[in-house]
Amino acid sequence: MQHGQLTLNPTLRCAYLAQQSLTLTDSEFDVLWMLANQADDIVSRDDLYQHLLGRAFDGLDRAIDNKIMNIRKKVHDNTGHHKRIITVRGKGYLFVSHAWA
Repeated sequence: MQHGQLTLNPTLRCAYLAQQSLTLTDSEFDVLWMLANQADDIVSRDDLYQHLLGRAFDGLDRAIDNKIMNIRKKVHDNTGHHKRIITVRGKGYLFVSHAWA
């Protein structure tokens, strides 16, 4: 799968940004893959928790939020104004496909 300069290979579970390898944990790759698969659609925290952790979001657990924070650092989207993975307050996360150009 490719979105601009981001390439994800689910078979090898590897990711590249501008042809540079990203060092992602398995769970970080899973989060990024799920978001990229639903590019330009909001993915709810509930969906992320159910699909990736096998449990419902309880409103307090920050496991997914921490993974998103780590991914943002690794893809250089950790400045004050996120452009590639946006938090949609009260809804979830949005992978912005055109922001990876």
